[in-house]
Amino acid sequence: MIVLFIAVFGIIIFRWTKRRIPGIFRLREQNPRAAAGFFYAEALIFLKARGFIPEKAQTPMEFAYGLGTHPAADALLDLTRLYFEVRFGDPDVPFPRDEARALWCSLKIAFD
Repeated sequence: MIVLFIAVFGIIIFRWTKRRIPGIFRLREQNPRAAAGFFYAEALIFLKARGFIPEKAQTPMEFAYGLGTHPAADALLDLTRLYFEVRFGDPDVPFPRDEARALWCSLKIAFD
């Protein structure tokens, strides 16, 4: 029952926020670099909550490779590569949202 309440409350808050601050959501939809950064930042927040924190001098790729044989390693590595391609590559390259969502789901599933 509590889970249902939290889910409904979360949906209400999300829709309310989306109406109040539409620019943020449009920015992510229209700007591939912003979308790539959002997915990568969310992955880092998710991993940090599970005890995986990059060291200050560690590059994103070093952090991804540092997961070694952990089940989430491949998903994080692919998500990091995708982030690099869009963030630092050709500005006309579209952001593959479906691929990023699939990698994000794989990352989450690795911790189930």
